[in-house]
Amino acid sequence: MNTYEDEIYKFVATKENFKSAIEISNLLPEIKGRLITDFWDLVKNEIEDYINKNGKNWVLSMKKDGHLYIDINNQKDLRIYFAGRYGKCYYGIGSNNYKNGLLDEKRVEKYINEEALYKEMKKTSWSVCWIEFNQENFTNIQTLIKILPEERDVFKDEIVNHILNFTIENEIHIEQFCKMRK
Repeated sequence: MNTYEDEIYKFVATKENFKSAIEISNLLPEIKGRLITDFWDLVKNEIEDYINKNGKNWVLSMKKDGHLYIDINNQKDLRIYFAGRYGKCYYGIGSNNYKNGLLDEKRVEKYINEEALYKEMKKTSWSVCWIEFNQENFTNIQTLIKILPEERDVFKDEIVNHILNFTIENEIHIEQFCKMRK
């Protein structure tokens, strides 16, 4: 043990602190889960508010897998994805139909500028081009500190702004691609 761990040991290994430390330890997974859920609910609510206030024809959903999906103009061929609830944060554009052969590879390639991402999309079963978001990770203590109730507004705004900017930036491309398929 290092000095820090020795000090924690000395603090916890006393009659008056040990019981509380064990109780906290047992509750920590539930507390962590609630912090994460509350944070992502705030993100989702803020994006929904933006959609409603700006009259966007977007459908936002958050699935049990922790992914946020934004369908533009009810098109589900290509959609915006943001994942991060249970680990690293990623965002991207993806398709439910790519692996089923419903999307023309050349057309998809035209709308995905990053060649490495396109190659990655071809390998994944989810058919999503993922880009890592600021190396954030919800298993990491530094990220978890950012979502504590007194701290989370700044990080929430950062994620919301990033998702909205990425969606707005790619909205026209998704619309054009989906029109080509009709």
